[in-house]
Amino acid sequence: MNLFLDKLTPSLNETQRMHWTDRRKEIVTWRWLLRASNVSGGPFKKLVVTRVGSRLLDADNLAGGAKNLVDAIRKEGLIEDDRPGKVALSFDQRIGSPEGMEIELE
Repeated sequence: MNLFLDKLTPSLNETQRMHWTDRRKEIVTWRWLLRASNVSGGPFKKLVVTRVGSRLLDADNLAGGAKNLVDAIRKEGLIEDDRPGKVALSFDQRIGSPEGMEIELE
């Protein structure tokens, strides 16, 4: 199952500077976007998160910045957990348009 969410994840640097209430709001926003996409099924065993934006991030900023999105995917029941052994989780990125997040669930 493939989804496209028209919101970008921030970098890890941006996420670390957020107040905890702003991080919570970020997770709530991701959950609403997932619900609006009418995704169903799960729990899936493979998750590939691809960031499509105007610039590339460092690998650690990419993965760390996507934490709130992955947490929202878990809270929506699309994956059982984000621990190793529960889901094959990978991150990718590319420059492109429209900007947003591509999510592949298998």
